Amino acid sequence: MAARRAMEFALGAERELVGDETIGYLSDEVKRIAEEYPRVPLAEVWQDLATAQDDAFRLLESGRTRPSQGRDLLFLATVLSFLMAKGSHDMGDSKVAMAQARAAGFCARQAEHKGLIALVDGLKSLIAYWANRPEDALHYARQGTAESANLQGTVGIWPPGLEAWAAGAARRRGSGTLRESEGRRPARARGAR
Repeated sequence: MAARRAMEFALGAERELVGDETIGYLSDEVKRIAEEYPRVPLAEVWQDLATAQDDAFRLLESGRTRPSQGRDLLFLATVLSFLMAKGSHDMGDSKVAMAQARAAGFCARQAEHKGLIALVDGLKSLIAYWANRPEDALHYARQGTAESANLQGTVGIWPPGLEAWAAGAARRRGSGTLRESEGRRPARARGAR
């Protein structure tokens, strides 16, 4: 409780520009949450996760950041939004999960971080797949594959695997949607601007 109050003080005290201490506090909180997330029940980290995401968004919206801090904050907001999307998906709320994943995707693209973009596209593919939208799952998997083409590690392998999985689901659906989905935007994205 006292540590949270100290962080809140730092977040508000640096009035002119966001300082390094503020970014440091938030970065430490994101690391702590990311380490705890796979080890503890979701309910134990959910409020901290939501609060940290709100802090990151508030700092980004404040206009008080230097360009390098903006990129760091976008990175942190991507991680937090990704975890919020994953948690929402795990709780069975695909609509909230996709909204959080879209926020994560926006932040990752603004940060110009190919690895996070591919990771978020992979999560969007999983969310769409389990929401029984295989064509959308295929679309997001292909986006992730395109982003991860020159990346190494898990993020370089995961999207192509999701693409194959989503393509199989689209075929099993039996509507010939695989050919139709080539270059197709997801139903929720059409007409949105």
